[in-house]
Amino acid sequence: MIEKTVLDNLRTSKNLLAFSGGVDSTALFFILAESGVEFDCAIVNYHTRENSDREVEFAQKLCDRHGKKCFVASARLERQNFEAAARTIRYRFFEETIANNGYTTLMTAHQLNDWTEWFLMQLSKGAGFFELCGMRFIEDRKNYQLVRPLLAISKQSLIDFLDARKITPFFDESNNDRAMLRNRFRADYASPLVQNYEDGIRRTLLALQRDRARLETVSSVRRVGDLFAIDLVAADWIHQADLAIKKLGVLLTKNERSLLEVGRDFVASRKIAVAHNDRTVFVAPYIKVAMSKKFREECRVRTIPPIVRGYLFSSGFSPSLLETHSDENAN
Repeated sequence: MIEKTVLDNLRTSKNLLAFSGGVDSTALFFILAESGVEFDCAIVNYHTRENSDREVEFAQKLCDRHGKKCFVASARLERQNFEAAARTIRYRFFEETIANNGYTTLMTAHQLNDWTEWFLMQLSKGAGFFELCGMRFIEDRKNYQLVRPLLAISKQSLIDFLDARKITPFFDESNNDRAMLRNRFRADYASPLVQNYEDGIRRTLLALQRDRARLETVSSVRRVGDLFAIDLVAADWIHQADLAIKKLGVLLTKNERSLLEVGRDFVASRKIAVAHNDRTVFVAPYIKVAMSKKFREECRVRTIPPIVRGYLFSSGFSPSLLETHSDENAN
């Protein structure tokens, strides 16, 4: 069911599965097990439903039965902004588990219905090409790869897979809460579209992903350590800058993204310097440090913006490297 290239990648990495006990992650658990992919699991108990504790118990017993580790985190959140807060806690837990245990890959169980839902929501917001493409099978993060093995597989196919093996997952009743925009998109648009046009939707989304990959390979991105220099003449420079910022561990706010697009210099989340000159946008860790007069003058001559100079100086890099360093794609 999973594409061969994705499976081959997983067979050579140390994998952590983001597990919930629902249809998607349970199906992924057994698909991976049947495919001979080694992995462990991580689950977060938000204590929001009667089944929350049972889902964790199910995950622990399933892992014990298959000889896998099961990492568990507990969180109690307010109802307001629950989804955003839950995602932040979830990924912080996953990334701490990855760092502490040497995992190189985080697998999530996003599937074709999720991908379609994402596409439609972005379409309705007036998104550009790269935002519409959205999810990818393999995505580089700062210290690991995020892999979505099920991205081309429909929800119904996963249900059929589990039914054929008489495996009963848990059902998250919050998915029926129509107060959440995501749930309304899923129920009213994404699920009916996939049900009626699954093959065509899959082909379209895969084609968009291939087109995106082609565009990214011709993008002009130079990298020196953790400093990225992206040519403003590149068609996808905003996407490349956003991707570089994500690689350094920060997600832009809506206001910060607006500053990026209009060419304003700023420091994202007090951590990442984003600065422009007339031909390049620079992304680097923001470091305040005393610099030599000679170094400052060399940066001025080469029009390297002040807020990214601290990273170059503290890392011992010469400003000339930004001109002579061979291009390295930020993806």
